Amino acid sequence: MKAAFSDDVLHNGYNSEVLELGDEQRMVLRVADHREATTLPFDQVRDRVRQAVEQHERQQQLAEHAQELVQQLRNGQKTQLNWQQIDSVTRRSGSDVDPDIIDAVFAMPRPEQGGTTYTHFSDNGRQVIVALQQVGQAEDNDDSNRIHSGLRSLEVQTAIDGLTSSLRQDADIKRH
Repeated sequence: MKAAFSDDVLHNGYNSEVLELGDEQRMVLRVADHREATTLPFDQVRDRVRQAVEQHERQQQLAEHAQELVQQLRNGQKTQLNWQQIDSVTRRSGSDVDPDIIDAVFAMPRPEQGGTTYTHFSDNGRQVIVALQQVGQAEDNDDSNRIHSGLRSLEVQTAIDGLTSSLRQDADIKRH
């Protein structure tokens, strides 16, 4: 936005500087057409406004229904839900599990022995109900190995830095 609305690009007709979008993506902007911001007549936007309001109301109703279902589940009532079971979720479960679900699960209170805790959240227009049945202990080996590896790398880097510094101090450098 900053590049598109700069004086050189917007008013003088120049191309923008090269914009880096990612590792291998670059972009240059040139304004082909510019119209001042205006308020459109209601007749032109009526259908879009109606759709947006209807969509918002549907989402509200779905969220309320999901909350009612969660309350029923907490009260021990049966519901007609199609559950997708995911076992052994960790914070680094990878692409198999939606990251929003992982965040919701780790924000939930630990269930009592043999019990289940429930929650729900909105995710891109859908309502997700989560049931947590058990919390286990993470394996320390993976984290321990990662920590030891990191410390070893730090020791090696410190030794290399010390050696480099020592060599620079002892070196007799002549420039011509």
